[in-house]
Amino acid sequence: MRRAAQVPDSPAILKHDAPISFVLLDDDRPVTELAALDPDRDWREFATNTRARIRQTYLRLKAAGCAVALRERFPARGIAVISASDYRKVLERRRDTTDAMIVVARGSERRTPAFPDATVVQNPVEADRLRRFFVHLWPQTALLPRDRSRGARIERAAFKGFPKNLDAAFQGPAWSDFLRSHDIEWVQDAVPYADFATDTAQLQWPDCRDIDLIVAVRPGNPAMYPDRPASKLINAWRAGVPAILGPETACRALRTNPLDYIEVRNLAEAQAAVLRLLREPDLYLAMVRHGLQRADAFTVDRIVESWQELLFERLPMLAHDSTMRLGRGRPFWWRQLCWRWRWHRHTVALASAASKTLRS
Repeated sequence: MRRAAQVPDSPAILKHDAPISFVLLDDDRPVTELAALDPDRDWREFATNTRARIRQTYLRLKAAGCAVALRERFPARGIAVISASDYRKVLERRRDTTDAMIVVARGSERRTPAFPDATVVQNPVEADRLRRFFVHLWPQTALLPRDRSRGARIERAAFKGFPKNLDAAFQGPAWSDFLRSHDIEWVQDAVPYADFATDTAQLQWPDCRDIDLIVAVRPGNPAMYPDRPASKLINAWRAGVPAILGPETACRALRTNPLDYIEVRNLAEAQAAVLRLLREPDLYLAMVRHGLQRADAFTVDRIVESWQELLFERLPMLAHDSTMRLGRGRPFWWRQLCWRWRWHRHTVALASAASKTLRS
């Protein structure tokens, strides 16, 4: 890991040694209680995107020696990182002001605050490295990898996630009966998603010791889910478990070898993939070995480095750009109007350029 990053003194946005702040607007527990959590011990506290993106990032950077703070409100200056799911809470504070650079960590939320200076996305296809920056979501904490002594046996296949993210065909009898006919147990390690109210008590996401296949196929194909991360693939690699996944842009972005995972579009293709792995144990073992090698690039230390580079190097340099100070120090509602006006002008300019190109 690179040397722990400290807040630089030169950029004006970080004057007075203001730290990087992670702001939790929608959690009623005291900040001191949240700051005492341990991602590797209290893994259930980080099962949802909001918890992973804000709480865990703060805790990981703090453990790496970075100058970061966890807050219940926006700081007066510096860089403030908030979750996109806090959209409504931000609207409730529309009269608040801050001179801080606001960074929104975005998941798959349909609505996000309209005035961030920068956005952190979890899928590389959404990044432009101008105002949208890609950082991998944290891997599963407290992971218990598959028992290597199981060899190429396929006795348990699992989906680990939220039911809304699994195609209905894989939640019905056709899939489970097919697996049962080949002496494979189907495990749905899943609970309904309810953001902060999600009940994680029954989940066993880290435990892959007796899991032989990870299966995750999202419903339909809405443009291959450009806002979703490749977490299930990365976690499968780290656990030493071959993955059968649906067509997703984030997974394809990581794919460099046929051994990375098997992509399927429907139930029939998933069944064919299972049969192939049953017939070809050498392929199964090759996928396990290859996945463990790929996992080395997605450790906690690597992701800490990505956040350090973004928060302590790239964003402070961009803070001098006048567009990054649009509405700074004004109430949030004013910031929102400023950004809407800016992007309206941007859209008009793009349309005008496209029209000129067509005429020429």
